[in-house]
Amino acid sequence: MNHEQPIGHWSDRPLFRCVLLVAMLALGTFWFYTAMAPWATFLNSDHAVPYAMTLDPWIKQDFYFWRAARFGSLYVVFWKALGKAFFGTAAEPFYLGHCLAFFAGLSLWLMALTRPLTRLLFCYLMLPINIMAAQMFLMAGQLHGMSFLLLGAMTFLVVKAKPSGMRMGLMGLVAGLAYWQHEPSGLLCVLLFAGDQLSHKQPRGLSNKLQQFASTCWPFVATALPLFIFAEVARVWSARWGTPAHTTFSNWVGFRNSLIHIFSNGLGCHS
Repeated sequence: MNHEQPIGHWSDRPLFRCVLLVAMLALGTFWFYTAMAPWATFLNSDHAVPYAMTLDPWIKQDFYFWRAARFGSLYVVFWKALGKAFFGTAAEPFYLGHCLAFFAGLSLWLMALTRPLTRLLFCYLMLPINIMAAQMFLMAGQLHGMSFLLLGAMTFLVVKAKPSGMRMGLMGLVAGLAYWQHEPSGLLCVLLFAGDQLSHKQPRGLSNKLQQFASTCWPFVATALPLFIFAEVARVWSARWGTPAHTTFSNWVGFRNSLIHIFSNGLGCHS
């Protein structure tokens, strides 16, 4: 009788993951210096402010960037706490690091996808192959690069990671960081986590379901909830900059008109 374990798909092997990550970081370095060079060609005030924040002494407002008109300054906090210790105050490593974060996220997304054609299509759709997309994803003055990384990490954990308490804790950490960076991204991570849990067999009865949730999902709650709370506190700290203009949801008429505009004209980016 043959007791050999089935061999998994080649794309699930650690060697492939390491090679893919290294390849994406190399591609990101090429993109940063050659393909788009966003740090050298269109560094404007929006993208200079996060770097300037890393040069100043710590203040509470560092933890949330201009309240809800913007987003949580997760990368700024990371660089101010760790990056400066290794790279000093030079601007180039700061911007290169943010560019590489996007390409690390791309690696996580590609590992979560299984079909080569899907991976090629994803690269075609997501690579910043024009200046506007490079601005949105590669520069630290926008939320999309870090959100892309965190959502990629969450997708990878949902699709590829084996069930365990550590996996639950990592999913909670990613969800909390995503919420700190951008509230809708964090809520999307929570929905991905909920969908993952509902995909497993559920016991009958509400009390049994609650008991199972409490016994299995506490690592997620224990890591995500403190970050959710901290993000809300940090948002209050940033109120010293004044009340921003866009802190509430659009009313129904505005929402309907936006949908009509999108379906009539498509999505577009404007500078």
